[in-house]
Amino acid sequence: MGRRTHHLIGCTALVSAAFLAATGAAGAATQVAVKASSAFEQVPGTGGGTYFAWSRGNPARLLIQSGPGQPAFRVNGSRSHAWSGSIDGTTFVYQFARGGNSDIRLMDVVSHVKSVPTGINTRRWEWHPTISGDWILFGRSTLDRNRSRVLLHNTSTDQTITLADAQGRSTRTDPGQVSGDYAVWDRCAHHVCNVYRYRISTGRTTRIPNTLAGRLQYFPSVTSSGTVYFAHSGDGCGRNVKLIEWVAGQPLNVLVDFRRGRDLTSTTQTVPDPVAGTDVYFDKYTCRAVASDIYKVVVP
Repeated sequence: MGRRTHHLIGCTALVSAAFLAATGAAGAATQVAVKASSAFEQVPGTGGGTYFAWSRGNPARLLIQSGPGQPAFRVNGSRSHAWSGSIDGTTFVYQFARGGNSDIRLMDVVSHVKSVPTGINTRRWEWHPTISGDWILFGRSTLDRNRSRVLLHNTSTDQTITLADAQGRSTRTDPGQVSGDYAVWDRCAHHVCNVYRYRISTGRTTRIPNTLAGRLQYFPSVTSSGTVYFAHSGDGCGRNVKLIEWVAGQPLNVLVDFRRGRDLTSTTQTVPDPVAGTDVYFDKYTCRAVASDIYKVVVP
């Protein structure tokens, strides 16, 4: 069990020099290919700067580049799996799995010095971390996935906040992203998935409206100002999949309406665009071909 993949695919176990443009079947945003190849490209991780990380293949090789056109540095060894998290400044957080155990690790992207955060790792399965300032958002699951939790940990105070706790094989919860004063996650039960947003300063949790056709909302990410991005679909891989933007007090905004048979693999990630607006990264899955590439859309 590694990073969470599409809601019905189960659990498995990023920038090129030239961007390839591609458009979805509908929706207002243009998809831009970031990592498109014959390899299984998934789990984008960045912080809005030049450094970019992603995972490739199975076993999952975690790679990081210092900028477009630069050589990729492999983070994990040949006998392990690793999946990207996110980058804040020069601190990169990621998931490292070996020998039936999964932990959260840190690495300085400049020096490549690795470390282990305190107060996070246990004998359970820790996974899907993101970082913002002193906060690390991550998931913790039993190996049989019968119980899953979303936890928000402060590395300065060692405070850990339980945002979600799900028990039972038909119910699960998965972390999304922490950014500034906000953290997001999803929770699925009985063929319905909802996305939630937590404001750290107030302790308030908000459930994002689930009003479109289909009842599955998953893979959320969030900006430092609280705008949430996520996938919405019907039940089944590649059924009526949309990339959605939600701003508090406004209706859901469809950014991309994917072609039938296309879905998201494991995550979205939201970072400031270097020029203007917001970059929303996602790994797009082709259901029949069992292939994954990494794309982004730029939201003004």
